[in-house]
Amino acid sequence: FDPQLYHSQENGWRGLIAYYQAGGGVADPWGHTPTRFSERNATYFQLPHYQELLVFEPCNFASNLAYYHMNIALASYDRWVLSHSVLRGLAQASAGLVLGSSFWHGSHTRLGRETDEVMIAVMAYIMHQASMEFLPPQMKTSVLTDLKEKKRLLTGVESAQVLTDMYRTEPNSRWLDILTSLDIPSYETTFSALITSLMTLLFPQPVIEPATSALSNLFGVDTPTKNFLMRSYLPEVKSAFSSIEMADMERFDLLFNTIGTMKKLVYAFLFQEETFNIDSLASPLANQLGAIFQPILNTKSDVPSTL
Repeated sequence: FDPQLYHSQENGWRGLIAYYQAGGGVADPWGHTPTRFSERNATYFQLPHYQELLVFEPCNFASNLAYYHMNIALASYDRWVLSHSVLRGLAQASAGLVLGSSFWHGSHTRLGRETDEVMIAVMAYIMHQASMEFLPPQMKTSVLTDLKEKKRLLTGVESAQVLTDMYRTEPNSRWLDILTSLDIPSYETTFSALITSLMTLLFPQPVIEPATSALSNLFGVDTPTKNFLMRSYLPEVKSAFSSIEMADMERFDLLFNTIGTMKKLVYAFLFQEETFNIDSLASPLANQLGAIFQPILNTKSDVPSTL
């Protein structure tokens, strides 16, 4: 998708290591901005040339390598209806998330947090805008496509390119300024909009508004985001989708895909520590059982769907 992505990642990882070797950045020492997650098992990772990297959350750090598999999946599937630019953006964002989330959980720095949260937001934004790609031009308002009353300067795909170029060409001393300068919606806003769009396609009109409100409360969506969804986004998406005609089999297929995806997401959020604060699931035994049952649940969730 992007011949420069390898070089971007290589230079990004070098920048992460250099940040550790310098003790962090200005007013951002390595280890002084801890996450809210319970894992605390400071470990020195051995690197080539007798170097090492101090990682505060080694499991959370290493688990992010799984995002590289998204690049493989994107390249392996040959029936995409998405444009090449969207696929490239998703590949860039998923690779960037490996680096960003590893940086955050490994370093406990402000820069690490920004590299993680901004890349999640960019990936979600690309997916949302792709879901609106085939709407008639007259329906593509900034509220629907940009999740804002006025159009943003960059699309999600363009933002992914900016960050890919940042890792490839910029020193780590410039990363924070670039990350914080991007005008992108929060990932909570974007994921909420995606779910609202799905419910608008799947459910009768009287159900959509109370269901959207209930889900917003369940996942702890903040008040400004909820107000935007209910007062601005929901009326426009209902209007835009009102002319979409779906055969019963298409609707059932979408419903089963959505159910399968939601089952996986809810299971993941159970162990995510922030969305559902369940102390018993933080124990080593609960995590071991969760790991055992995860592939079983994923397989079962795929049975009624085409995902």
